[in-house]
Amino acid sequence: GRDEVVGGIVVSHGGAKRVDIGVGNRASPHIDSLAIGNIDGNSGLEAVIPEEGGERRVIMYNKSKVLWSKSRKPATDGDKVQIGNYDPGRTGFEIFLRGAESDDMWVMDRAGNRIAAYDFDTAKQPQSWTDDGVEVICAIHWTGNSKKLNAAKERHAADDVGIFDPLTAKFIRVFDEAADRVYVADLAGDWREELVVISGSRLTIYRNLDANPNPDRDSLWRDRLYRRLKMTWNYYTL
Repeated sequence: GRDEVVGGIVVSHGGAKRVDIGVGNRASPHIDSLAIGNIDGNSGLEAVIPEEGGERRVIMYNKSKVLWSKSRKPATDGDKVQIGNYDPGRTGFEIFLRGAESDDMWVMDRAGNRIAAYDFDTAKQPQSWTDDGVEVICAIHWTGNSKKLNAAKERHAADDVGIFDPLTAKFIRVFDEAADRVYVADLAGDWREELVVISGSRLTIYRNLDANPNPDRDSLWRDRLYRRLKMTWNYYTL
């Protein structure tokens, strides 16, 4: 019933250090993003981080210990991370990693095994997009089914926003925008999530107008973790 503070260490509600994942975070190596959820499908929560520089590890840990740590060498840094039920046929969540300069995009299962890999500039990105890839990567409940997708904007540009399947890089929807910021939240209260796009001084909300296949689900805001995650902004991921 109490929250911990989670980063390269886990700090209890009383201020005690419970876990140290062993990333110095002074220059390089360092942590560039972090995701928290019920990744392994059991009780409790886990956190996962990619290490930028150093051993280029992906590290998953909980409130008391490091569960696993795997290097991505010789691939590029893991850089940015997002988690979600990208493959409903597997137990737990999958882990999406965007490598430095959008090379070596990976998807791992809950145990850290690689189940998909591709480079953005040779994958199925929209033809008009640059090869720089994606940033502000948010997992999104867009369809109303259990499978999650990712939403993101073009990297290094105030430009389009898209929704894509992390396992295949296939884009489901692309919105013609000049986006500076992208947020994802269940604004309609129907368990699906909407895209909130800020372009200069203009705010636009995009909603899935298809019939909701599961209209009786509770709003995501009823989940305590969901509320916590929407209270904070995680650099390049949310």
